[in-house]
Amino acid sequence: MAGLIASVDAGDRADRLSQLWQRLAERAPQAAYEPAAREIREFFVRFPEHKDGDLLSAALARLHTANDAPGAAVLSWRRLLALYPNSALRSRAQKSIGDLYAEALRDPRAAIAVYQELVEKYPQAVEVQAALENSARLYDEKLKQHNLAVEQHERVVKTFPKTPASLRALKEIARLQRDRLGNPDEAIKTLLRLSAMHAGQDGVDALLLAARIARRDMKDSARQAALLHQVADDYASAKEAAQSLFDAADVYESDLGNTAKAIEVYKEMVTKYPADRLARKASDRQAKLSAAK
Repeated sequence: MAGLIASVDAGDRADRLSQLWQRLAERAPQAAYEPAAREIREFFVRFPEHKDGDLLSAALARLHTANDAPGAAVLSWRRLLALYPNSALRSRAQKSIGDLYAEALRDPRAAIAVYQELVEKYPQAVEVQAALENSARLYDEKLKQHNLAVEQHERVVKTFPKTPASLRALKEIARLQRDRLGNPDEAIKTLLRLSAMHAGQDGVDALLLAARIARRDMKDSARQAALLHQVADDYASAKEAAQSLFDAADVYESDLGNTAKAIEVYKEMVTKYPADRLARKASDRQAKLSAAK
């Protein structure tokens, strides 16, 4: 305590006490929880108009949270929202309430309601992304309302395009559509959107996953071959491009019995990637199929 007092350098008595209780709330061990909370509550009574009221409300809320008192923490955050309409901490308070409902209080519906209120009231706040992501997670994992989880992820994509957040959201949408909603066709469409929006290795991986879904989930070899070919079309320099072309040709040959298309794609693979380890094999397969025509 002596160290905390020595480090307080604010002006008047109220300011010094405000700094002291904020720091104590951040550092107080469990044994000091009740005295620290009591002193902050007494400060509110003595200095009801003090400029740091929102900061102390936040400090008290964090103190309650750290000492496993989530109900009291919610009340402290709600005090901040009720009494300090111009506080810069309002969006943080809203998210913190949602987090408490989601985790410690185990009330996913209440948590989602709070997160959605945050998004509507503070659309420019940095907490919006987490509020949407947390809502989607709760709809998926706790409430099993997978369509609503997709809606929340779509809001992330729309609000934060071409960011790591939208990349995560698109991956989650595709997973939900495939695994939870039983709609592999929509999952493939989502992966195509991901590839177009994010490109790079993420785009390659999305197309390869879409090809696997077409084969395993939809038993659609033609679509699988087209998606494999798209890897080479869209990402010609990718390390997977040559293999994808070869695999597309193999699907045309082995699964679809389309000899002409198989020859065409084997030839394309050899032309585009003559130094690849599969080029000789592709050339041999092309020659064999051409001779058998």
